[in-house]
Amino acid sequence: MLLPFREGHLELPGDKPVFFIRAQFSPDLDEDWKKVLLCEQTSRSDFEPLESAGFNCVNRIEGKFDLGLCLLTKHKKENYGNVARAWEHLNEGGVLVCVGGNDIGVKSFEKNIRKEIPVVDNLHKNHCRVFWMRKDGESGSAPQEWLEFSKPGEFIPGSGYLTQPGMFCWEKIDKGSEFLVENFPRKIKGAVADFGSGWGYLSRHLLEKYPDLQELDLFEDEHLAIDVSKQNLEKCGLLDRASFHWTDLSGPPPKPNHYHWIVMNPPFHRSARTDVGLGIKFIENAAKCLKRSGSLLLVANRQLPYEKALEEHFVRTERISESIDFKVLLASTVKR
Repeated sequence: MLLPFREGHLELPGDKPVFFIRAQFSPDLDEDWKKVLLCEQTSRSDFEPLESAGFNCVNRIEGKFDLGLCLLTKHKKENYGNVARAWEHLNEGGVLVCVGGNDIGVKSFEKNIRKEIPVVDNLHKNHCRVFWMRKDGESGSAPQEWLEFSKPGEFIPGSGYLTQPGMFCWEKIDKGSEFLVENFPRKIKGAVADFGSGWGYLSRHLLEKYPDLQELDLFEDEHLAIDVSKQNLEKCGLLDRASFHWTDLSGPPPKPNHYHWIVMNPPFHRSARTDVGLGIKFIENAAKCLKRSGSLLLVANRQLPYEKALEEHFVRTERISESIDFKVLLASTVKR
């Protein structure tokens, strides 16, 4: 990201404000950058390190800028939406700098950008590529279709749900979550949490099936998904029975010894890498957040080795249903 500035291709911003979409903390962002950067980040796990380091952080940028930075993600349509939105936040003559890894197809992404907006130049190093564009009278504009990717929409035909690029399973209902709903137990009641609630699919079905829920807390790392889940539950008249928490569940447990039930379809990826440890951390935190007599209900791909972690934290574990691809596990009575 900083290579064009270090090599003199672009001028440093001085004291002018700079936006940074999908910002991530790096020690290379020194005090001079910290003073001017407005960091946009909707992932709690990326937001917290920036905030702790003293950066100015928001969920959504506003205003006009002479310089913008955009870190590309593995979600291609989110990237198109972010470029289109960033372009609107630039003053005339402003520069937008984009960077991404070769593993997410940054070269082909740049090629597609060039079809709509002229790219001034690019550099590549360390399996990454950085390119930049200047907004002027001849630079064109981003297609309206790209801008639509930066907003909630009915991207899953016929589902009635709102989703948005940049969140998990935004183009289809997750098969594992569907299987879990099909195998909900006869009764769930009391204080309940949905860990990794996404855009609200499991929570909607919990609220519809179990009228005796005292409370339902939705915990989610991605703020885009929280915003959309609120809309999805409001459309069904269920919003007043739910509470929403922007939380990194790989961190400390949010409400120890509080819940009667926790339901989840735990994540097992960080970026493009499989990380079973993330799901295991969800299980550990669930055990800490449940009352001693509480129960954890989860769905997982059949090959994922969660049983050992469940046995470490719960007195009883059973596989209540399985298919070719998935298993539904029920763990009861927390070991204290």
